[in-house]
Amino acid sequence: MTTPTDKRRQLRSHLRQQRRALTATQQHHASRHCLQRCNRLPMVFRAQYVAFYCATDGEVQLDAYRLRGAHRIFLPCVQASSNLLLFRHCTPRTRLRPNRFQIPEPVRTRPVAAWTLDLVFVPLVGFDLQGNRLGMGGGFYDRLFADLNRRPRRPWLIGLAHDCQQTGQFVPAPWDLPLDALVTPSRFLRFSQHRSAIRHRGDPLKTILD
Repeated sequence: MTTPTDKRRQLRSHLRQQRRALTATQQHHASRHCLQRCNRLPMVFRAQYVAFYCATDGEVQLDAYRLRGAHRIFLPCVQASSNLLLFRHCTPRTRLRPNRFQIPEPVRTRPVAAWTLDLVFVPLVGFDLQGNRLGMGGGFYDRLFADLNRRPRRPWLIGLAHDCQQTGQFVPAPWDLPLDALVTPSRFLRFSQHRSAIRHRGDPLKTILD
């Protein structure tokens, strides 16, 4: 008998195969078109503190430093002791080193609380048109943002994906992270009316970074 967990595993494997089958040219065009779409979004232009990720396994990779606007860029890191995700400030001069998954991470910069960011670009394996997100299965982003509703503010959570990663509606697990919006090479989808809080001069995160 096939269980819901088995179905998710099979769907994840199928979508990863489709993503990895994209050619280098298709990957390049996808990144360029996604960047163009992101640069037209008001919530991206207005965001000051923006988290990205280093693409792996065929994920869409955006050049964080080509986004329109005055942004501070952050990248995720996996804590070896707790297996939890955190974000560290990153500049073009920041030294990166691969973690145990061989994904580059910034070193020697201070971590910040995820809920203090303005916008987080979230990687994913699959999505449906209701804003449900299928991740790699590690649950890193799901755990990181599980308590957002209890925080004084929350970032925009925007998924990045190839069009081939769309799937039919699926029943999310209780812990699955829903998206506020999603960008693919061909379209922008918005799933919530979320608004980020407006920052001010006394922002504690700015004090940490300056």
